[in-house]
Amino acid sequence: MRGGRGGSTAGFEVGFVDERDTQVRMTLGDGMTVPFERAAPVRPFPVYKVQRNFPGFYYAATMDAHVPFESWLERDTAIALDFHYDVVSIAAQPFWLSWSGTGRARSHAPDFFARTLEGTGVVIDCRPTDRNLASRPHAALRRDDAGLGGDRVSRLLCVGDRVLFDDIEHQVVALAGTQVRLVAADGTPSVVLLSHLVGSLGFMFLSGEPAPAANALAGQLLDDVAPELAARAREWERHVVEVETGLPPEAAPGARPRPEYDPQARTVRERDAAKAAELTAAGVATSATTVKRMRMRYRAEGLRGLVDGRGRKRSTPLGRSDARVVQAVREALDGETSRSTGTVDRLRRRVEAILAERHGAGEVALPSRATFYRLVNKLSAGKHTFGAAATRRSAATGRTDRSPRAGRPGRAGRCRSTRPRWTCKRCSTTVTPAASS
Repeated sequence: MRGGRGGSTAGFEVGFVDERDTQVRMTLGDGMTVPFERAAPVRPFPVYKVQRNFPGFYYAATMDAHVPFESWLERDTAIALDFHYDVVSIAAQPFWLSWSGTGRARSHAPDFFARTLEGTGVVIDCRPTDRNLASRPHAALRRDDAGLGGDRVSRLLCVGDRVLFDDIEHQVVALAGTQVRLVAADGTPSVVLLSHLVGSLGFMFLSGEPAPAANALAGQLLDDVAPELAARAREWERHVVEVETGLPPEAAPGARPRPEYDPQARTVRERDAAKAAELTAAGVATSATTVKRMRMRYRAEGLRGLVDGRGRKRSTPLGRSDARVVQAVREALDGETSRSTGTVDRLRRRVEAILAERHGAGEVALPSRATFYRLVNKLSAGKHTFGAAATRRSAATGRTDRSPRAGRPGRAGRCRSTRPRWTCKRCSTTVTPAASS
C-alpha cells in the first residue's frame, strides 16, 4: 500500500498507540491521515535466552532516535531507509492491520512505516507476501526500494566499475565489508555505505560489463598466498556469491538462478543447506554452518577472508616479539652466567637498562609480564639461568667433570685407578679383578 492508492480499504481496520500513549482503533480509510511515523510500537520486542532472532535498536540519524528491530533483516532494512534520500521519518511496528478472512478475524503488524519528503506514507514488510525472505540489501548487492521508486540492481558491484553517484561519475576502487571507496573523475576520494550508494537518487552502472570474477565484490589480490590456498579461496568465493545473490560471478547476463539458490523463493538458511549438500555430494564434506561462516567472512574481509587461516599464519618460535627485545634478553641471559642466581624480575630490569642505553628510554616497549616470562623461558632453555650456579657455569663452559685436573707435573690430582669389586648375592663371595698389565 502506498498512500492509500491501489485498492479498496473496506473491511480493514487499524489499531495504534498515539502520542498520548492511548490505544486508538479506526477504519483504514480514516487512518490514511494519521502520522504513523510518530506512533509507538504496538507490541513489545522480547529478549530472552536461547533466542533464535536478534532484536535490538538502530540509531537512525534521520530522526535522531532509535528504531527497534527484531532481526538482522529488519536492521538492514532500517539502515537502508535511514540512508534513503526520500525518507524523513521511520517507525517500527506502527499499527495493527485487522481484517476478516476465511471465516475468522486476522491481524498483522507491518515491520516499518516510512514517511517521504512529499508526505506519502509507505508501509514496509521485510518479507514478501509468500513469507520467503529476500536477500539482505548489503549482502546481495541488490536494491528493493519497497515502493520508494527506482529500479532493481541485480549484478555484482566490482572494483573497477564506473557508477553514477550524486550526478557525478565515480569509479569503485575498493570494497571492504559494507563500505565502498569511490574516486571521482577529478580524483576526489569518498567512502560510502553500500546501501546508501545503491539507494541514492539516480544511481546506475556506467560500465557495460562487470570486472573479472577474480576481483568480484572483494577486489583483492592473493599474490602473497600459496597458489593452492588462493585457488581454494576463489572457489569458495564463487559458492558464496551464488548463495548470496543466486548467481555465480561468471553467470551470463540475463541468467536465472537455480531453483535452490533463488533468493525470491528460498531463505538464506535454505540456500546455505543447499550449498552444503552440493559440496558434500561433490566430495567436499561441508555443513550449512561452514557455508554461513564463509559468508560472514566474505562480508567482513572480502576474498582474503576466505583464505585458510592456517596457511596464512607464519609461526616462529618467539612469536611476534620485537627483535630488539629478543637481542637484549639474549645479552642479559649471557651476563647471568658469572653472576649469582637471580630472578626473572632482575633480568627484566637488566633488559630495560640495555634497551634504554641502546635505543633511548621509552623507545622500545617491553611486552607484558606474562609474555616476557614466556620469552625468557624459551631463550633460557638448557642454560640453567635460574638454577644452581655451578650447573649454569658448567653448561656455559662445556665441562661436565668437576674433579680437579693436574695442569703440570707435581700438581695434586685425583686418579680413578681403584679396581671395582663384585659380590655374589647367592654365595656372598667377593671377587676383586686382577690389575691389567
